[in-house]
Amino acid sequence: MRKEELRRLRRLYATPAMMRRAGMDVPVLKARKNQWRRKDLYEYRYGIYMRCQVLQGILKVAFFLTEPMRMGSNRPAYELYINGETGEFATWDVCLEKWRTAKVDMLDWPEYAWNSGRYINPEGNRNIKRYLNTEHGGYKGILEWQQSVRKEELRQKHKRETEPWDLDMDQIPALPKDWERWVDKHAVTQNYIFYSYSRKGAEKGYCSWCEKDVPISKPRHNQYGTCRCCGRKVQYKARGKAGGFRTEDEHAYLIQKCEEGFAVREFLCGRNYEKGKYESPHLRHSEIRRVIYSRGLHRKVYYYGLYRNDYYRWIGTREEPRLQRRGYYDYTYYESYEGEVYRRTLPSLARGELKRTGLPEIVRSVGRVDPEGYMEKLRRYPQYEQFAKAGLGRLVIDSIKSHESELEKCREIKDMAKALKIDRARMKRLRDSGGGMRFLRWLQHEKEMDTIYPDEMIRYFEECGIVPKDIAEMRERMSERRIYNYLRRQSRICGREPKELIQTWEDYICMANRLKMDTRMESVYKPKDLREAHDEAVKLSGGGE
Repeated sequence: MRKEELRRLRRLYATPAMMRRAGMDVPVLKARKNQWRRKDLYEYRYGIYMRCQVLQGILKVAFFLTEPMRMGSNRPAYELYINGETGEFATWDVCLEKWRTAKVDMLDWPEYAWNSGRYINPEGNRNIKRYLNTEHGGYKGILEWQQSVRKEELRQKHKRETEPWDLDMDQIPALPKDWERWVDKHAVTQNYIFYSYSRKGAEKGYCSWCEKDVPISKPRHNQYGTCRCCGRKVQYKARGKAGGFRTEDEHAYLIQKCEEGFAVREFLCGRNYEKGKYESPHLRHSEIRRVIYSRGLHRKVYYYGLYRNDYYRWIGTREEPRLQRRGYYDYTYYESYEGEVYRRTLPSLARGELKRTGLPEIVRSVGRVDPEGYMEKLRRYPQYEQFAKAGLGRLVIDSIKSHESELEKCREIKDMAKALKIDRARMKRLRDSGGGMRFLRWLQHEKEMDTIYPDEMIRYFEECGIVPKDIAEMRERMSERRIYNYLRRQSRICGREPKELIQTWEDYICMANRLKMDTRMESVYKPKDLREAHDEAVKLSGGGE
């Protein structure tokens, strides 16, 4: 719009009817509502009067203030010019004689105008709605239209940033046809058996994985068990007590080929169960993150979020590579991003884009994995590929989680067994058992002690999180095999985890020494009931009643 031409348009003055209405409008004193207001406020029924006309295709709106009108002035305070075709608008400040680009809500209005109403006759109200094609007319319709114009201007301004992102997103393939079925059966691991309570005992229930009635025996609400048909771990839910609930979010990954290389797509999955509708839950699978890898494992990271506090879309970020987040005080804590990986896209990728990564081998041997965390480790330490392809997937995953890993120190690998400080026979045992870092620690200790431990014992210690240094004090009195048998027996007696029993055992031996007991005797250092002996020692030491 040419502003010189706008100024030549006919000026709009307040009509006699508007002047009479403003003259009869008596101000009302409003008391101060809070301590920040220094004075009481005056309010009118209408603080702003409006008049509009369409002149030469331009909508001209004049704004009049009540107080000048009460003093006899019919001149407007502001004149707004709107071109509906181009989406342009400009405001002429009559008092200061200058142009403003602000929306009507950002103009300099007196305080009473904010707390009072705004008047426009019905015909003017209809003209504004018709010209601007808005839901409302008057002041509200003008503001609604101006906000939409500003929003579109902002989108055009941000387009320079978002256009490259959109080009990257265009190369992401569509979801597989069986994606929802796969998520329901594999990505969501929390399954249930719903049964109806009976005094005689329920004999059948509905399995969420089998999707049919299955036989059950003596179920208890919220108790865990195993489905007799599918063999899945399930939680029993009584229909009368379950109510509505939702499963915890679980990670799932889809790896697909794209133009630049391959993309790792991350989803959060779960189910929502409504009361009484347990056979038809609502499946959740929202995509939250995309990482596009090109040659050399260079990556572009995108997350789905609120862009510029305006709308949701895929947003590019330059954040640091996401690894397992650890706690500050307890180094054993970490936030896991591991999840099931969709496997039907892997065979073709294993022959091409993932051929030199070892990721397909990791997925086949371990199952649940964080592909992005593995890729970042692989970029820093290329030797991870060799370990992955050697069938040591669990060892690789444990190494990613640990603070210091021997795998990261093995830069040049000529003899993998020697690099892991074991021999080839033990290397075969490690591979065949699918062992992780704790299994390796036991094999290293076994080689150092020049002995052979049963794989069953090592596997038990690995599952319980026990490494050789945890039982160093006990090995002075008992062999590893006797410790293994003793911990299993005590765990069955008291129902506690073996690793917890180790601490209890050490505390008991310490108190026995203070009580002058002969800890060289087997009946003392190896009591039949460890927890009972520990509690008795606490009482004798004055720590109990």
